[in-house]
Amino acid sequence: MEEHVYWTWEATIQPGKEAGFRALAKQWNEIAEKDPDTLYNNWTISEDGKSVRVDQRFVSAEAAMAQFHVNNCWGQLDDYLVPTLMVVCGHYKDTLDFLRGHGARFMTPL
Repeated sequence: MEEHVYWTWEATIQPGKEAGFRALAKQWNEIAEKDPDTLYNNWTISEDGKSVRVDQRFVSAEAAMAQFHVNNCWGQLDDYLVPTLMVVCGHYKDTLDFLRGHGARFMTPL
């Protein structure tokens, strides 16, 4: 059985912060590319440049949890973005329960 966990995280870019965020996203992508536990990582930006989204897939719930330490860019997101949505899917177990306190919605496989 596949134990992957994947999420979508969306946010609004703070006014005047798009260029700084783009630099941070570049750094983020470089870290994700080197991480063997990150199976997929993709940032996208809205046509008007006001909101962004990251989609990521990890080998397990533990690997997803480790991202908050492996990828130091998570700690800088609040400097540029205002979170609007997070959806966590897959076999997340209780490893990622702390995200519920940040408004994450959890969805399980059918």
